[in-house]
Amino acid sequence: MATYKAIAAHVKKHGGGTVKTCWIAHVKELNSLPLGDAPNRYDENERTNPCPDEKRSLIEDAMRRLGMLSASARLVPILLLSSGRSPRGE
Repeated sequence: MATYKAIAAHVKKHGGGTVKTCWIAHVKELNSLPLGDAPNRYDENERTNPCPDEKRSLIEDAMRRLGMLSASARLVPILLLSSGRSPRGE
């Protein structure tokens, strides 16, 4: 599995600017990929910095190109991302 650093580098290389690691974690969560423990996370059930809509597709594209997602993966509607809610109902 690709690292957060590799995903961020891919997004930046392909013109998407910089991305925060918390945005990558949010997109991983939305696509039901495993997450590690984040000792700096304030609340397990709430994201203080959800991924912006315009960055989600760039991060997912990087994940597809790095083999983390299938080519057709778009499992969660963009509305969940906008609301900051977890796809798992957490």
